[in-house]
Amino acid sequence: MIDARVKLQRSPRISALDHTWIDVRARIGRGLGSAEGAAQLIEDHPVKPGRLHRQVWRTGELAQSVIVKRFTPEQSRVERLALERWLPALQLADLAPELLAVVGKPDAACVWHVYEDLSDGALKAAGDQGVRDRSLLPVTAAPPQPDRLAFALASLARLHRASASHPLLDEYCYWTRGLGGHFLLASVQGAIAALEALRPDRLALTPHRLQTRDALLAAVRRLQAEAADRCAQLAAFGGPDCLLHGDCGDGAAMIGADGVGRLITWRHAGVGPASFDLSALLGQLPKGERGAALERYRQERGCATADWPNPATWNALFDTAERSRLADGVIGPALSALDGEGDSAFIELAAIAARFEALQPLLGPTPA
Repeated sequence: MIDARVKLQRSPRISALDHTWIDVRARIGRGLGSAEGAAQLIEDHPVKPGRLHRQVWRTGELAQSVIVKRFTPEQSRVERLALERWLPALQLADLAPELLAVVGKPDAACVWHVYEDLSDGALKAAGDQGVRDRSLLPVTAAPPQPDRLAFALASLARLHRASASHPLLDEYCYWTRGLGGHFLLASVQGAIAALEALRPDRLALTPHRLQTRDALLAAVRRLQAEAADRCAQLAAFGGPDCLLHGDCGDGAAMIGADGVGRLITWRHAGVGPASFDLSALLGQLPKGERGAALERYRQERGCATADWPNPATWNALFDTAERSRLADGVIGPALSALDGEGDSAFIELAAIAARFEALQPLLGPTPA
């Protein structure tokens, strides 16, 4: 076992890598090695080349399969705090995969994490399509398999129950993003500022791009006008703030070959109402299954029926979470468009505009 608990330091975010992939592999080999020497790489299966690899390393007579994943320094810090401090403090270390090693320099542009391989086979292939991973915006995908869904619901219930009003919440807030009312307000303000900067005097805007920008501005400004009421509703019905996984959509729940489950990808962990996590997970399900999944979560969390919000209230809470995510998702591609990445950025913006337009009550229509 490699002791990855080195001092965490704030690192500047720069655009170029300061070490090559060959150097990274050499560092991993030393990290996974023993007194007999560095481990030897015998298989390398790129899932997302340069970002996510499944590898097999040999140390002496033993072979070990691992997952190697690249993070920014900021993402690495949150991931490690979640796995090494917060979950153990909540007696929930079993929710996450084992972190075997961390490879990188304090001033590096990226950090590589080495995890146990759950042999789940569910890692997304290199050719998978979807919105780039620059925000909390989940990629639409097939529904989770029943065993993964059951594990994800039970895991979120344990996480939310154990962390609600926990003394460590202040520390969570310091290192992570607030994902409740403050997230809504910040996302709306950031999205409007970024979209308003997309002006014809600053970059070339075709009629289609102007239409996309204007549609998003209208959607986000409507959200801004509703923000006060939505924040009041979160305060009244959202329940106590808790530690959130932050990205519990498709692929976050994995079941190992031994039948033991883990939640992966904790880099988006934050603090806020449980509805933020639940909307991401339930949104992956067919509409007819969402109500039953929410009821299963209630039972797993041990909440009394009398204290449970009605479906209309849940729909409103989920809608706030989804629209907050979409507003937050606008900021990255809008800024990329200003930096000259017009084609790819506006493809993303058009996809987000379509998702704003297509939003419907997560639990389906409810009586007035």
